[in-house]
Amino acid sequence: MSYTDLADALARAKERSGATATDDTYLTELLQMSAAPDGGGTTHFRPFFAAAKWLEQNRTQQAISEADGAKFTGLATPIESLLALQYSYDQANGLTVPAGFEAVALDCVQCDGAAAPPVTRRVSQSVGSCLRP
Repeated sequence: MSYTDLADALARAKERSGATATDDTYLTELLQMSAAPDGGGTTHFRPFFAAAKWLEQNRTQQAISEADGAKFTGLATPIESLLALQYSYDQANGLTVPAGFEAVALDCVQCDGAAAPPVTRRVSQSVGSCLRP
């Protein structure tokens, strides 16, 4: 499946994020801003990235499970999975992703040890493993 049609990409982003028609404008903007060309110049829209960012920013999807340390439930796994899927799609299609719109996750302590400061990492197809930039 190739996401070279904006309407198809929007439908997939909404499906993966649970967004509704009221979110179409914002998701469309995310899709357009993060669009990336392949080696032949064909523009690919990145629905999994848009869905992950929508989930990150949609506060109604977050719920506090503990007061101490303020742990949140319901978002980390789907977001990581969507970013991993987007990263794989980007690599498989040879996309030149615009700076700042890479499929990345934060706080890769497992790669650098607990004493090291968190670093930006690229998520791989296997969620939870790191591909160092």
